[in-house]
Amino acid sequence: MGKKAYVKIYDLMDKTGLSLREIGRRADIGHSALSAMGQEKREYVYLEHLNRIADTFDISDMREILDFKETDDD
Repeated sequence: MGKKAYVKIYDLMDKTGLSLREIGRRADIGHSALSAMGQEKREYVYLEHLNRIADTFDISDMREILDFKETDDD
């Protein structure tokens, strides 16, 4: 079993009541990049994007938007 990091962008949408496009507009991140993060289609995430999300939504604990989950990969 391994671990995989993922961005909890859909949790942020639920918490704020905002659309993916609106989160992207406020954080100055393309909605397609946010969508790819949320769907775990990206192998990497830019720290600058995480910083923008945190700044925009006054998040002081990155665990609110970033977490790990178990995978079947070794």
